[in-house]
Amino acid sequence: MAAPIALGNGPPPIERENLLREKWDRMEVLFQTIRNNARQFEYPAPSIAALESILMRMYFESPLQPPQIPMMASQPPSLVGANQMEMPDDALSGDGTGDDGENS
Repeated sequence: MAAPIALGNGPPPIERENLLREKWDRMEVLFQTIRNNARQFEYPAPSIAALESILMRMYFESPLQPPQIPMMASQPPSLVGANQMEMPDDALSGDGTGDDGENS
């Protein structure tokens, strides 16, 4: 009996994932090496512009965008709690002066 014929082109999915991971690992090493070299060597401006252009294009093509940081409309809960602990109870009088109406 003949062995079944594999459908599709290329390596099996697990092997394909490994190859892709290795490719990204190699690109990471290249990028880090270039980045480290840039501390001692000034790359030509056109090369830097080309790299930046490609990185930006890939960033904007990505379906997964990093979460947007919301504007600080209110204080984070940890800061709110800290502020409430520092504020004396009599500081909240209704007139905003912090005076509770008693003469000290």
